[in-house]
Amino acid sequence: MTPLKLVYAIAGLIFTGTGIIGIFIPGLPTTPFLLLALWCFARSSDRLHNWLLNHKVLGTFIRDYQEKGALPLRLKIISLVTIFLSLSLAVWFHESVTIRIVVLTLGMTGVWVILRIPTLKK
Repeated sequence: MTPLKLVYAIAGLIFTGTGIIGIFIPGLPTTPFLLLALWCFARSSDRLHNWLLNHKVLGTFIRDYQEKGALPLRLKIISLVTIFLSLSLAVWFHESVTIRIVVLTLGMTGVWVILRIPTLKK
């Protein structure tokens, strides 16, 4: 593996990890990071590229968005509910106004991004 391919592979792994974290953290998008990871893997490793594209969970985010430019309604609802629950907990348990503002800003950014993505029609 050439040094450049190694850099792409490492970047792809970092983007994949960030995308996975984005599933659980409000305001941190999942799909854009997975698309970046896929792009990096396409330039570094066929094995990693195929693994991510065909992954049981992560691959669905990519394929739906890549092929149709949309996300399924179920995924959007789960994402929005998760964001609102996380935001509620974060705002409730943090006493710092600064942290509350940052969390709310990130969460609302995530809501805005999700609502702007078209809904996949069956």
